[in-house]
Amino acid sequence: MGKIVVHYLPIRARAEPIKMLLTYVGEEFEVDTFSYADMKERCKESPNHKSPWIDYEGKKLAEGFAILRFLAKKHGLYGKNDWDAAEIDMIADAFKDFKLKLVPYFATANKFCEGDVEELKESVLRANLRKDLPLFQGFLEKSTSGFIHSSGLSWADFMIANWLFTFNIVDEDFAKNYPDLMEYQKRVHELPKLKEYIEKRDHFFF
Repeated sequence: MGKIVVHYLPIRARAEPIKMLLTYVGEEFEVDTFSYADMKERCKESPNHKSPWIDYEGKKLAEGFAILRFLAKKHGLYGKNDWDAAEIDMIADAFKDFKLKLVPYFATANKFCEGDVEELKESVLRANLRKDLPLFQGFLEKSTSGFIHSSGLSWADFMIANWLFTFNIVDEDFAKNYPDLMEYQKRVHELPKLKEYIEKRDHFFF
């Protein structure tokens, strides 16, 4: 069996939780990084012409959440039963909906489009953090495991922790305003099987 290959841009974003999960479970993988200039042509290799995608045993699978769910089922990171899995999906899908609201800020901050970054930081980023993060603080408070779901560490934790890490980079007040979420993010990133990878990985804005 060959190594999994993760194809993506030179950013963390949607591929990083995949890399974190693979690192945590000890499954060897390779990373194929391509530039924004090459993205359109390279994504023709993807099943849905989008990135990230993975090569796995001669097959290709795209969509970040589909990849995470596949790997989570394979490695026991999807709750203890079908109900747990459904609740983990519920939390992850809610977070995905929340992230979509932030696109105007990140697109402008990364110079994909023009706009006032500082104004968007307040009106888009911080406004939606204030509105939506209490929901996930609530999930964390109800959990008995220290992770986002009471069944224990799941694929959703890698995804959520990655974005909390990003929020702390772009919002200088994030750690002060959301100390419980920062503690949770550090708990995930400091897992013994993950800590060294986090410390040595390349630094990207998001």
